[in-house]
Amino acid sequence: MRQLQHPHKRTVVFQNVTVIASGSELAGVNANYGYTATFSKITVGHHLQVGK
Repeated sequence: MRQLQHPHKRTVVFQNVTVIASGSELAGVNANYGYTATFSKITVGHHLQVGK
Protein backbone atom coordinates (compact mmCIF):
# COMPACT_ATOMS: atom_id res chain seq x y z
CA MET A 1 0.00 0.00 0.00
CA ARG A 2 1.30 3.44 -0.93
CA GLN A 3 1.82 5.91 1.93
CA LEU A 4 0.35 9.38 1.46
CA GLN A 5 2.91 12.16 1.45
CA HIS A 6 0.61 14.67 3.16
CA PRO A 7 -2.52 12.95 4.45
CA HIS A 8 -5.56 15.11 5.02
CA LYS A 9 -6.57 15.70 8.62
CA ARG A 10 -9.62 13.60 9.54
CA THR A 11 -12.07 14.61 12.24
CA VAL A 12 -15.15 12.84 13.58
CA VAL A 13 -17.72 14.30 16.01
CA PHE A 14 -20.17 12.24 18.07
CA GLN A 15 -23.03 14.19 19.71
CA ASN A 16 -26.19 13.00 21.49
CA VAL A 17 -25.36 9.32 21.10
CA THR A 18 -26.75 6.43 23.17
CA VAL A 19 -24.61 3.29 23.11
CA ILE A 20 -26.51 0.08 23.85
CA ALA A 21 -24.17 -2.57 22.42
CA SER A 22 -21.29 -4.00 24.39
CA GLY A 23 -17.79 -3.02 23.35
CA SER A 24 -14.87 -0.94 24.41
CA GLU A 25 -14.47 1.62 21.61
CA LEU A 26 -16.65 4.15 19.83
CA ALA A 27 -13.97 5.35 17.42
CA GLY A 28 -10.40 4.55 16.54
CA VAL A 29 -8.18 7.38 15.40
CA ASN A 30 -4.56 7.62 14.35
CA ALA A 31 -3.14 10.50 16.38
CA ASN A 32 0.16 10.20 14.47
CA TYR A 33 -1.59 11.86 11.51
CA GLY A 34 -3.45 14.43 13.61
CA TYR A 35 -6.81 12.65 13.38
CA THR A 36 -9.29 13.56 16.14
CA ALA A 37 -12.54 12.32 17.65
CA THR A 38 -14.74 14.58 19.77
CA PHE A 39 -17.49 13.23 22.03
CA SER A 40 -20.30 15.13 23.76
CA LYS A 41 -23.57 14.09 25.41
CA ILE A 42 -22.79 10.34 25.23
CA THR A 43 -24.94 7.86 27.20
CA VAL A 44 -23.37 4.44 27.76
CA GLY A 45 -25.10 1.31 29.02
CA HIS A 46 -28.70 2.50 28.77
CA HIS A 47 -30.91 -0.30 27.46
CA LEU A 48 -33.59 0.79 24.99
CA GLN A 49 -36.64 -1.29 24.09
CA VAL A 50 -37.54 -0.69 20.45
CA GLY A 51 -41.08 -1.34 19.26
CA LYS A 52 -42.78 -1.69 22.65
